[in-house]
Amino acid sequence: MRDCANFLTKADLYLDGELDDVAMAEVRDHLGECPNCLREYGLHQALQTMVGQAGGGDFAPTDLHGKILSRLAQLGADEGTNPPSERVRIGGGWEASTP
Repeated sequence: MRDCANFLTKADLYLDGELDDVAMAEVRDHLGECPNCLREYGLHQALQTMVGQAGGGDFAPTDLHGKILSRLAQLGADEGTNPPSERVRIGGGWEASTP
């Protein structure tokens, strides 16, 4: 990672652990070298914490994950296409492979 603008586009992905190992290392290296981005990262981190706390501990129904995947499969069948077969972020930290 060579510039601060690139870092800022990756800050939230970094916080969520959604970058590959190489990109994670690039972000860590940049944070170690750039006090401005380190400060910005701290703001992103604080915001993420506040948003998480504001959720009030509400959780999605336990069957929601299955319903979403089932509906995606149905939509793919209705349109004659295959639904994506990759890992997707559903929310609340859930990840699943679609059929």
